[in-house]
Amino acid sequence: MPIHSVLNAYTSDQITVGASAVGLTQSKVRNGGRWAEKVLLSVGTATIRWLDDGTDPTSTVGHLAYSGDVINLDNRNRIEKFRAIRTGSSSAILDASYLA
Repeated sequence: MPIHSVLNAYTSDQITVGASAVGLTQSKVRNGGRWAEKVLLSVGTATIRWLDDGTDPTSTVGHLAYSGDVINLDNRNRIEKFRAIRTGSSSAILDASYLA
């Protein structure tokens, strides 16, 4: 029998990842009393580096994610501490879906 998720998407977002490290949009993470339990991020247009321990990544330090990759943040701690930065001269776009 297939397992069905009990989480539903409640909002989405597009985040530009530039030359300075950025996190998720906090008003989306905590939206109207809801806390995101999971966030799916699709990387578009450029390569990024990311960390989920609260440390800012750099263009050479952090997990690499390429355009087309999907990052799955599966708990509040990782969601709150997520940070990303571009690796080259072009900014990336993260398409985010927030689930609760």
